[in-house]
Amino acid sequence: MAQGWLRRLPNAIDAFSRTLRGSCAPDCMGTERLERMLSAAPMVLYVLRWTPDHQPLYVSANVERFTGLTAESILTNPRRWLAAIHGDDRMSYAKALERLPEHGRFALDYRVRHVEGGWRWVRDEARVKLDARGEPAEVVGSWLDITDRRHSEQALAASEAQVRAAQALLTDALESSGDAFSLFDPQDRLVAFNSRYKEFYQSIADMIRPGVSFAELLLVSAERGQYRGVDADGIPQWLAERMAHHQNALGFFEQQLADGRYLEIVERATMDGGRVAIRRDVTARKTVEEALRRELAFKQTLIDALPFPVYYKDRQGRYLGCNTKFADVVGRPIADIVGSTVADFVSPAKARLYARYDQELLDDQGLQVRDLTLELHDGSIHHMILVKGLFTDGDGQVAGIIGSMIDVTPQKRAEEQLVQTAKLATLGQIASEVAHELNQPLSIIRMSAEHCLQTGISDDDTLARRMTTIVSQVGRMAEMVDHLRSFSRLEKGEPVAFSPAQVASTAASLLAPQFLLDDIELRQRIDESCPDILGRPNQLEQVVLNLLGNGRDAVRTARPPKGGWVGISLSTQGDMVTLEVSDNGGGVPEAMWPHIFDPFFTTKADGAGTGLGLSISVNIVTQMGGTIQGCNRDGGAVFTITVPAHQMLPQETADTAEQNALPPSPPHQSDGPRPRVLVIDDEELSVECIVDFLAARGFDANGATAPDQALAQARAGKPDLVICDLRLPGISGAALVTRLRNELGAFPAILMTGGPIPGDLASENTVVLGKPLALREVLDQAERLLAARRQPCES
Repeated sequence: MAQGWLRRLPNAIDAFSRTLRGSCAPDCMGTERLERMLSAAPMVLYVLRWTPDHQPLYVSANVERFTGLTAESILTNPRRWLAAIHGDDRMSYAKALERLPEHGRFALDYRVRHVEGGWRWVRDEARVKLDARGEPAEVVGSWLDITDRRHSEQALAASEAQVRAAQALLTDALESSGDAFSLFDPQDRLVAFNSRYKEFYQSIADMIRPGVSFAELLLVSAERGQYRGVDADGIPQWLAERMAHHQNALGFFEQQLADGRYLEIVERATMDGGRVAIRRDVTARKTVEEALRRELAFKQTLIDALPFPVYYKDRQGRYLGCNTKFADVVGRPIADIVGSTVADFVSPAKARLYARYDQELLDDQGLQVRDLTLELHDGSIHHMILVKGLFTDGDGQVAGIIGSMIDVTPQKRAEEQLVQTAKLATLGQIASEVAHELNQPLSIIRMSAEHCLQTGISDDDTLARRMTTIVSQVGRMAEMVDHLRSFSRLEKGEPVAFSPAQVASTAASLLAPQFLLDDIELRQRIDESCPDILGRPNQLEQVVLNLLGNGRDAVRTARPPKGGWVGISLSTQGDMVTLEVSDNGGGVPEAMWPHIFDPFFTTKADGAGTGLGLSISVNIVTQMGGTIQGCNRDGGAVFTITVPAHQMLPQETADTAEQNALPPSPPHQSDGPRPRVLVIDDEELSVECIVDFLAARGFDANGATAPDQALAQARAGKPDLVICDLRLPGISGAALVTRLRNELGAFPAILMTGGPIPGDLASENTVVLGKPLALREVLDQAERLLAARRQPCES
């Protein structure tokens, strides 16, 4: 629309001038029509008198859109015309008018103000009209709004300035780097490089320029003898290998030049298919590594004499050397270890873990100490303390990692025995409360049984109700016994993932009767949704029992009945699990806090404590990768345990799901011969109960109360299943089952025990059950074992 107006502008101006002079022809455009046309125009038309003040003679009505002023107000007050122009632009406007007679016309960009605020950019194009004498008479011109264009131009200029600044900054950064930089486009032509690129490849410096192809540079550099070990005959094969590496952008590699320098090259693909590369001179590092190899070769005898394993490797994790002790741990010759990585000796999951430890050391510097449990090549399990540090090259730069391993297996066993002793001491401390808790269901069982005997109940419903009560109370006792048995068991092997909420709740429930008898409130805030942690659940329970017991003792001493409390809370903060035990028992004297975790240090009266509880607790929590701290708060002591949450690996999750998805026990089929079951226990009533129960369910069950009797019965007819107590006169149940299997061949077995359940007896065809037995569980396990035995035969 604006372009159309520009084309018609001369005719409009001519008609407009004639109208102003009153010399309009009969067919001339009328004033009213002309005003309507000019008001609709996208530009302002004006006429100025050629006088020193350039008084406006005419301004089109659409000037109001630009300035907010009507044309009439401008004509009645001509000073408003100049006042509307931006102060910074008036001088250039005045000079343009001054030179107008000389040039005849001008075009000028400047700003005009709107009365309501804000500025608009206009392009003013004007020309001078001469009178009959050839003297300037009028100035005729137009304003065109160019605000949007000016803003776009300014934004473009600012953007271009930013790009130029960024380019200058990037160029400066690349030039200030000690590394060589090169960038090739998708057609493999050189686009950008820094001066170091030419310095590294001086033999082809004359060819390094934008547009040259990578293949051309490579060929000429090889022909000019740029690389060590590449002769004329080997150039084609070397070019093919190097081009394949370049095209696939396979990460970093090393390259030796003819002058002996080593370059470390890292190539990566760009998003548009090009290639960017960084080349670093690592000659100093390689020299140090070579010198180190020579020095360590000389000193190999010395490090072989060290009584513990030692190794050293580079920053990429490749072993540079080790002593014979380390080779014994790995189970490989030293020659096979050098040049390999830890991934060649352990599972991928452990390799990633050890690589992460190495990276943490490289990032944090300093010294790194870690406890490890390793299975050596001979299958033995050893506890090791791994101490790692960094060694540097001649320039003081980190060149690699050196590590040593200290076998602390004997000390660990002693610590485990100490922990076990402390657990047994804890059991001794709560023995009276446990006896009280066991006597409660025993009392109910006895009263229910006496009631049945004395009243001679003939009602089946009443008898069933009494028997159900007895069974439920036995189950209650079994849960307590199972928990005590589990707690007292000596835990070995690798740490496991377990729920801290379950451990905290169990420990609190175990001591709850003591708190109730002492009139001490036990406050529990345990978040059941806390993630699993890695460790040994019984050991953490021992820590919680110790802290709760200490809190109870403090409150019992410092507070009157019903005035004290002990609290236990469990929560998650980020990727850490926090367990807190607090009380209002007066706290610990401030002078004692620095020694509170020392062995044999106690705040209790003489003979009231061993002083080992908190010391052992520190060791247990530390082995779990956590911390334990204490302070005084709210009129008592607060102990806070912080342990990292266990992040299960995908394979670990799958394994757990597979283990939990055990097939259901198949129902016993009565068709065919009845399965022969031999029940062995030195308790005659126990044998009688199990035999009667199984016989009533279709089994050919027989019992024996002595090992000799069991041997005789088994030899008379091989059993399909043996149910045997672990404790027998003169021989263990496990040994008796092994003897029978050696004589008669394989068969499934269920082992029973009233003591701690050994963890090394269970297998594919052997189940270990704790007493008191649940007959339903005995039946389920018997049917499952027999079904598993039948399946191979049926197939």
